[in-house]
Amino acid sequence: MENDRLLVLLNPVAGKGKAKQKVFEMIEIFDRHGYSTTVLPTRPGDGIAEQLVSEAPRHDRIVIIGGDGTLNHAANGMIKNGIDLPVGYIPLGSTNDFGNSLGLSANIKTACENIAQGEAKPIDVGRFGDRYFIYIAATGMFTEASYATSQQMKNALGHSAYIMKGITTISPAHISRYTVETPDGVIDGEFIYGSVSNSLRAGGVFKLPKDMVEFDDGRFELILAAAPKNIIDGTSLMNGIVRSDINNRNFTVRKGERFVFRFEKPHGWTLDGEKGEETTECEITVAKRALNLIRQ
Repeated sequence: MENDRLLVLLNPVAGKGKAKQKVFEMIEIFDRHGYSTTVLPTRPGDGIAEQLVSEAPRHDRIVIIGGDGTLNHAANGMIKNGIDLPVGYIPLGSTNDFGNSLGLSANIKTACENIAQGEAKPIDVGRFGDRYFIYIAATGMFTEASYATSQQMKNALGHSAYIMKGITTISPAHISRYTVETPDGVIDGEFIYGSVSNSLRAGGVFKLPKDMVEFDDGRFELILAAAPKNIIDGTSLMNGIVRSDINNRNFTVRKGERFVFRFEKPHGWTLDGEKGEETTECEITVAKRALNLIRQ
């Protein structure tokens, strides 16, 4: 490990800017473990990919510091440009679904120690059209609500009240007919939410059992939330979400390596919380073990 070169790409606004205040502490930790460290602030959007293309050939290990969206842009830049290096991730976003699912520390000192000593293990990555996503592609009412609402608002309402607020505001505009091709057959019905994920948490709303999700098995989890037809259905749906009960009758859950969605009208998507395209039909597949992520 002596003299290995480490590239840190740091989103300067993530985590209320606390990471950039600890740059020297990070460098000291990596130096103690034998790394020569370069720290760069991330450029917006696809600028991260340009940084990786330019800098990765001169480094042996990459560290991404920011939210899930920052990791999304970095993963796209690496996979599309054939950059196959170990990646460490310090999750400092407002949601951090993926980092929490993997048990990654958001404490900068602890995370740096883990990355300096940890081993890279392959994880699956999703593909949506010509874009990749790390842990979730989602559409429907909870998608925009979860990421558009401020963390302060979520904290003030509390998780249960936040979910109830969303369900009680369901209107006909939120309800759509989905036709979804899965490895187990076609699903057709009226839904308010759909996602394909590789995470224990999805959009800060849904939570899956630990024994259901494997990060390198070549399969992602499909979740569909049925449109409630009455108050009883709405209450049942809310209880299912709050209690993380995926066996609730309002949910349809499947596992697979390929899903095709079709809608009667264009649907907007988010990929790892980043805005995706609107489409009436899309294919989502799994790129098995496409990224090597450093974990303890």
